[in-house]
Amino acid sequence: MPREDNRTKIRRDLLVRVARLLTKGTLEEEIDAIPFEMTGEGWEQVRCCIQHDRALLRLRLLALMGFEVEGKEDVARPLAHYARILMEDVARRVRGERAFSRVEEPEAVGVTGSGHGSGRPSSGIRGSVDLAVPFELDDGFPLHMITEACNACEGARFMVTEVCQGCVARPCKTGCPKGAISIVRGRASIDYERCINCGLCERVCPFHAIVRIPVPCEEVCPVGAIEKGEDGVARIDRGACILCGKCLKACPFGAPQEQSDLFSVVTALHAGRTVIAMLAPAAMAQFPTSPGRLLSALRRVGFSRVVEVAAAADRVAEAEAREVVERLSAGEAFVATSCCPSWVLAASRLEGISDHVSHTPSPMVLGARILKEEDPDAFVVFVGPCLAKKQERREEPAVDAVLTIEELGALLVALEIEVGEEEALPLEESVSSYGRGFGASSGVSRAVLHAMEELGEGMKIEHRVIDGLSPDSLKEIARWSMDPPERTLVEVMACEGGCVGGPCAIAHPRTSKTLLMKYAGEGGTRG
Repeated sequence: MPREDNRTKIRRDLLVRVARLLTKGTLEEEIDAIPFEMTGEGWEQVRCCIQHDRALLRLRLLALMGFEVEGKEDVARPLAHYARILMEDVARRVRGERAFSRVEEPEAVGVTGSGHGSGRPSSGIRGSVDLAVPFELDDGFPLHMITEACNACEGARFMVTEVCQGCVARPCKTGCPKGAISIVRGRASIDYERCINCGLCERVCPFHAIVRIPVPCEEVCPVGAIEKGEDGVARIDRGACILCGKCLKACPFGAPQEQSDLFSVVTALHAGRTVIAMLAPAAMAQFPTSPGRLLSALRRVGFSRVVEVAAAADRVAEAEAREVVERLSAGEAFVATSCCPSWVLAASRLEGISDHVSHTPSPMVLGARILKEEDPDAFVVFVGPCLAKKQERREEPAVDAVLTIEELGALLVALEIEVGEEEALPLEESVSSYGRGFGASSGVSRAVLHAMEELGEGMKIEHRVIDGLSPDSLKEIARWSMDPPERTLVEVMACEGGCVGGPCAIAHPRTSKTLLMKYAGEGGTRG
């Protein structure tokens, strides 16, 4: 596992603590204690005071539970109040009943009481509370921006550091196309009203004394979905966001926070439902042990069945192969894969490109539909390192919940299950190495091309792989509406390296790719 930074430790610690309370059935009674327990002995203060740190932990917990926290705060009500509202909502969903709407008041469904189970509400207010809900449950989008956590970073700019030697050559000054650099007290100084951020001064300085200071979340977003208000605080443009999760990994203050499905999964397990876990190929490559031990660990968690999504990936490859042949034979210039939900979202906003995306459902969707046909009452849970799958499940009724690898890891820690100590269960013999290779970049296109050979299709086609979405790669793809590649299968993955490089992975991409190839090697040549 790669070394965790402090932001990642905090996020994962919150998940583990929530998972423990859920599995014990004491979420409402003990959730208010979490910010206090985490900021006890050994806590490194992050903001101005310990109270501010606790307030931010409280907001992170609210975002994990799915409450819209952007630009909001509620000091009057304990977390227990919101936990009760959420668990009522989750219980209804698990029973297949109507859940709360975003505007529905909790009184309409019988939520009452004070909810100070821990005796230590973060607001410091005891006794009964007003049942009005300033925070609304928002199941429409799985990523929230905790504006209070945002550092309100200044716009990207260049800065002269103390390394500047005030040299005779002064290439930064003579080379600046806007005359934005002058020498002040023997050191270069930038006039930001003239500076156009071209970066020439940084490139020509012989001492590397000029550095670029980025805005991390803006820097990594491939679609410009991070907006800044007049206060400088970042917000997510949901109409532009493709849920690639790059901001989740990049923001050093941990302002972006995903919504967790742990609540519904544990509720379904405790309710005695038939709960089926679908393990993505990339999920099989996150733990430094055999995939069979991971299957066994999930059975110990309480899942009724654990299936490999790779089996559905084999079917997807075959269906996509037929589709590619049919569409290219009909004169279409190129066909792009449809497995990556972030890419499908991005393509939907590129004029003339979305029509070229394959109509074949993703392995998650196809696999879940098959499971629901076998057992319509089953509660189907997809497990993988992808954030965008949480949105894909909102659009696909066959998928009831999505757990990231971080969420699964938290559940295993909470239940004190050591994956490496489990007795390995056998993998599915019918799954091919190609289906298991879907989790790595170029794995999908290799599987589709192999399926074409198996089907006896003699069509000669080109294939391209877009390994990670960026502003540059999206500009290149957008140009295809006017100048498309000919007779080409295009595989697009939003994450560099493929799904194994997803934003909610716990293993280093290089390590997980090695583990994935080992897992793929245990499959046959055909599904």
